[in-house]
Amino acid sequence: MKKMQRIHEAEVMDTREHANSVAKAFVRGLFAGGALGAGAMFLFAPKSGKRSRAKIQHQYDEFRDQIRESLEEAEEEVLENARHASVGVRGKVKELQHH
Repeated sequence: MKKMQRIHEAEVMDTREHANSVAKAFVRGLFAGGALGAGAMFLFAPKSGKRSRAKIQHQYDEFRDQIRESLEEAEEEVLENARHASVGVRGKVKELQHH
């Protein structure tokens, strides 16, 4: 019985090792394919590198401006909520002082 159990454990270990090696090969293939695809994209891109960089810079600038606007709006909203809260607290304090 113990011999059968050891044989089964060895088979399980072999299966796990095989699965791990297949998974590692798959991940390596994904990275290699991604790198080759990126290289091909730059080689066969219809625009020059200078034009691509300018387009990326423009998109970055637009995104940065959108983020700034969103942060400014959020800041204004937080300040407005804080003002309302402080007015409410002051009103409660005065109310409690009268009691």
